[in-house]
Amino acid sequence: MSVSYVGNSDLRDHGGDKVGEGGMTLTRLSATYPVVMKHDSLKRMTFCGIGIEGAYAALHNSHGAQRYNSGQILDAALRVTHLRPLKGKWSLLATLGVGVYCEPSRIMWDCVLASGGAGVSYKFSEELSAGFGAGLTNSYGIPMVLPMAYFSWKRKGKFEFDINFLGHLKADVATYLAPKVKLSLTAIEMGAVSAVVESEGKKKFYSAQLITSGLKINYEPLPRLNLYFSAGVAYGRTTRLCDRKIKEMFGNFFNSGDKKKFSPAPIISIGATYGI
Repeated sequence: MSVSYVGNSDLRDHGGDKVGEGGMTLTRLSATYPVVMKHDSLKRMTFCGIGIEGAYAALHNSHGAQRYNSGQILDAALRVTHLRPLKGKWSLLATLGVGVYCEPSRIMWDCVLASGGAGVSYKFSEELSAGFGAGLTNSYGIPMVLPMAYFSWKRKGKFEFDINFLGHLKADVATYLAPKVKLSLTAIEMGAVSAVVESEGKKKFYSAQLITSGLKINYEPLPRLNLYFSAGVAYGRTTRLCDRKIKEMFGNFFNSGDKKKFSPAPIISIGATYGI
C-alpha cells in the first residue's frame, strides 16, 4: 500500500499555453494470494496466484484544469497470474485481469475493462532476464492484441542495481545504511491511472501518466515487513482525454494536440509492503 502527494503545478496545452493548475493525491493497494508456489530441482518456480489491485486518484484541479481532468479516478481489478518454467532457461508468464476503471460517481458498463498478456522470458544469468510476448486490452473499444517486451536486471552487492520493464520502466540503485535501513535512488519510475468517462455526450478514454525520480528510505522493523518514505520530483505528468477509437491509441506516445502536460512538481510518498 502507498499514498503519494504531487504538489500543484501549471497545466499547459500542446502549444505551451497555461490552461490551469493542479496537483494529485494517489493511493495504491495491491495483494496477491499464492494458490500454487513451488520450486523444482533446479530451483525454478511454478506460481499461480490471484491478486487484487486498486488505485484512487484525487486530482486537485483549479483555474480551468477541471475542464481537462476528472476530479476523481478509481481503478480496481482482479487478476490471475501464472508463471512456470519451460525447457532450459525459458519461462512462461501469463496474466489475465478484469476491472472497473471509472469516475467513482459515474460507474458504467463501459468502464469494465479487460487486460492481460502472455510471454516467454530467457534467463541469461542469475541477474539478467529478457523476453517478449503479446498483451490484450480493450481500453480503446474493441479488444486488441499488442506486442510487448520484458527486461529485468538485478545486481546485488554493496550497491544493488534494479532495472525492470514490463509495460512501465523502473530503474534504481540502493545501499544499506544499517542492517534494517536501506537508501534507494530512483532514476526513473513510471505509473499511470485511467478511466472511461462521459464527456460531451460521448464515452471517452482518460489517461494520466506519471514519471518520477527521487530518494527513498526503507526500514524493515520485522521480517518481510517493509516501511518506506520517499521524496522527489514528478517531471513527466501528462493527461489525455480522447475518443475510444483504435487510431487514438498511439497518441500517448507522441505530443498529440489533446495531450496536456503539468510542469515539474514535488512528490512525497509513504508506503508499506509485506511479503510471504
